[in-house]
Amino acid sequence: MQIWKILGKNLGISFLFLIIGIFLCSLFSFLNILNGNTLSILKFIIVFLSFFIGAFKQGKEGTNKGFLEGLKIGAILVFILFIFNYGFYQMFKLKNLIYYVLLIFISLCGGILGVSKREEKK
Repeated sequence: MQIWKILGKNLGISFLFLIIGIFLCSLFSFLNILNGNTLSILKFIIVFLSFFIGAFKQGKEGTNKGFLEGLKIGAILVFILFIFNYGFYQMFKLKNLIYYVLLIFISLCGGILGVSKREEKK
């Protein structure tokens, strides 16, 4: 039960960071502070950071190896994004597959670094 609690907390942290980042991007776009190219790059960075932070926290608090903890978080978040993307938009594209693979890779890196930080404390 403790494992599910940790996983849910870290998924929530990741989503919270993602929602706050997207809200700030929307606000900057509405106020014409950022233009199109800068805004799209910022959106990529926010999504990558949210996946990395969630996997880092999961690796730090989890019980498995880092790549497994990162894979758990990455797979769950990519599945949720996949459902939202194809529930509201049209069809599958190759660039989306590459994007999802990059997100899982970022999560793997976050999980591995989180475990290394956990082992440094001991």
